[in-house]
Amino acid sequence: ARVNAFFFVQSLCAVSIGGASFYFFTDDEEAYPEGPHFSTMFYASILGLVSTAFSMVGVVAYTHLMKAWKYRKVLLVGNIAFSAVNM
Repeated sequence: ARVNAFFFVQSLCAVSIGGASFYFFTDDEEAYPEGPHFSTMFYASILGLVSTAFSMVGVVAYTHLMKAWKYRKVLLVGNIAFSAVNM
């Protein structure tokens, strides 16, 4: 029950900026001149594939490097890495 409560509280504390980042990455030069100006197709397909590839890298890293770790350490390192990547 404590693990479920932890994941519930963790999901409550997560800030989702998916919609804002979509518009940031896909706005044209008129809307945001300094933006990256990705096409919607690129943002939806290529970035999704890259995200999936890095998820697979995470699974392989867990399988080979963290197999003997306790769950507490895996969650701690994972949350720190997630926070650092999302800054």
